[in-house]
Amino acid sequence: MKNFGKVLGIFFSIFVIFGCVSPQPEEQNILPVEREVGVEYTLTLVHTNDHHGATLSKDGKFGLAERGTFIKSIRKENENVLLLDAGDINTGSALSNMYDAKPDILAYNILEYDAVTFGNHEFDGTLEKLQKQMEISEFPWLGANITFEDGSFLGEPYIIKDYPGFRVGVLGLTTLRTLTISSPDKSLVFADEITTAQEYVDILKNTMKCDIIIVLGHLGDVVEEASQNTSIKLAETVPEIDIIVDGHAHTQMDEPLFVNGTYIVSANEWGKYVGVGTLSVVDGELVDFQWKAEEITSEKYPRDGEIATLLVPFVRGSEAALKEVVLETTDEFVFGNKLSRKIELPLGNFVADAQVEYLAAHGVEVDFGFTNGGNIRSSLPKGKVTRENILTVLPFEN
Repeated sequence: MKNFGKVLGIFFSIFVIFGCVSPQPEEQNILPVEREVGVEYTLTLVHTNDHHGATLSKDGKFGLAERGTFIKSIRKENENVLLLDAGDINTGSALSNMYDAKPDILAYNILEYDAVTFGNHEFDGTLEKLQKQMEISEFPWLGANITFEDGSFLGEPYIIKDYPGFRVGVLGLTTLRTLTISSPDKSLVFADEITTAQEYVDILKNTMKCDIIIVLGHLGDVVEEASQNTSIKLAETVPEIDIIVDGHAHTQMDEPLFVNGTYIVSANEWGKYVGVGTLSVVDGELVDFQWKAEEITSEKYPRDGEIATLLVPFVRGSEAALKEVVLETTDEFVFGNKLSRKIELPLGNFVADAQVEYLAAHGVEVDFGFTNGGNIRSSLPKGKVTRENILTVLPFEN
């Protein structure tokens, strides 16, 4: 217990066709995309969400290098590809956390993501950390409802992509739940998701002459609190949206949800699946959308050499710090399916006891310890426990 208490002490010690969005888009004379009447045009939409620092494969599943093999194969087979991520790149494995998700973002650069929306976990750290991540990103970060007090955007509200026969507008939205479940900088202002969507869908459709509207939303389709604007509620309220690429709820789908004329898709978590959809567009209208979630395993998709090489120095650099054994357990401290959010667990008690012991050892009088069940993110294995294990159980910097 003393060893664990000491270790726990660590936690206390665009591509945009018209450039960045114009403040006065109505002043632009935007022409619609040329197309032939009655001709069918297609686009392959590829998407991920809730990556959460799942940099390396585990038990033959997910992994950025494995994902890379699949996505590169999609690019070889299809002329028009739009690659999106619906947020929460941050906060997960000890490897990713140690380097502030730098290896993950550099891998996203290699894969040529077209855009990533801000997830709530992008705001677990400081604004400076997030802005450094944005600086090394070769893709735009989207957040139409996130601004500074002067009205300027943290990232970009949307991107526009022209393809043969049609134009696509991709609008970024982040859940207002971020204000209560993460720690965004006080200089940031989060606007209502639906009100923002109504404003920008109108701009994209009528001013920017977009034929297809995609919302890249970190919203979730599961209601966590009564006032929450889920992706389903958004689709019910703003019918002009063609597709919502969703994140936040980690939902695994076998087929798209279809709500009020809008398709909603999400690809589970950690890159376990990659969503792939084919849009068929005739005369500027979405006439068909075929979608599936492709499971990413090392058996089906061996590691991409370019990404594997990129990750080598990060893995080597982390091993000395993370592989140190700091304690041993006589049994597993189970986590299950987020059980720490539902019932009292030995793992939660262990964390609370360690807090008490750590503070007591530093001369602080403590009556009791407690922890938010959502702070705990994984199980603690039986036997030798490393710093990596602990940083995976407790990944948050606060």
